[in-house]
Amino acid sequence: QPTQPTQPTQPTETTTNNEPSTTTKRTTEKTTTATTEADCSEVFTIESEGPGTWHGLITLTAETHVQGWQVEISFTEEVDNVKCPLAEVSGGGRQWTLSSKSFDDDLEVGTVLELRMEVFYSGNKPDVNSIGFNEEELCSGDAPVSTTTDQPGEDCENAYTVESENPGNWHGLIEITIPEDIVGWELVLGFDNTVDSIQSPLGVVTGSGKSWIIGSNEYDGDLSEGTVLQFRFKVNYSATKPAIVRI
Repeated sequence: QPTQPTQPTQPTETTTNNEPSTTTKRTTEKTTTATTEADCSEVFTIESEGPGTWHGLITLTAETHVQGWQVEISFTEEVDNVKCPLAEVSGGGRQWTLSSKSFDDDLEVGTVLELRMEVFYSGNKPDVNSIGFNEEELCSGDAPVSTTTDQPGEDCENAYTVESENPGNWHGLIEITIPEDIVGWELVLGFDNTVDSIQSPLGVVTGSGKSWIIGSNEYDGDLSEGTVLQFRFKVNYSATKPAIVRI
């Protein structure tokens, strides 16, 4: 069957703003916190597997009339690529999004949508940790799993700074103290409201909606222990102002 390998990225741009900062800069360090790994077995199955790849099926039922849909998928391990013939694919790392195409974006009430996808990986085998359909979580469960984050405790308000804001956008700063030498980095941001785009000269941006990933450029991927990474970015939105709820 045909596949659709697409990984669109959001263009980056350098932004400047001479307005004074509205909050105090704070520095974050990596901390390990406990989250929950959801049970997605009711809507997801792995149909076949091979070395470094597996084929999966997500089965969704439209509870209301849907015009345009997005399926947000979170994995337990890093994923190199995702292919799906019925959707446009974006994302990277552990966060990926499948978006409807023009021929399958209109779903009547009760329509069953079957999304087959192929997942590619080069490290540990990734499992599906959560599935969202138009921002509604479809998985359930409470099995504890440890994850590493860059936020102090569970309050992201102290993990980033809004330096300036204008109608429809704001400029932010995240400062991260590197705990050990690293080669290449990836910053995963989760928002409480939909974001139209993120722009930054310091990384390659992918994602959509409430989940975004910024990966290091070739020239700034190597960071030594103790280095403070100052990541500045611009968030664009058209509805409710989004705040960061996960880093």
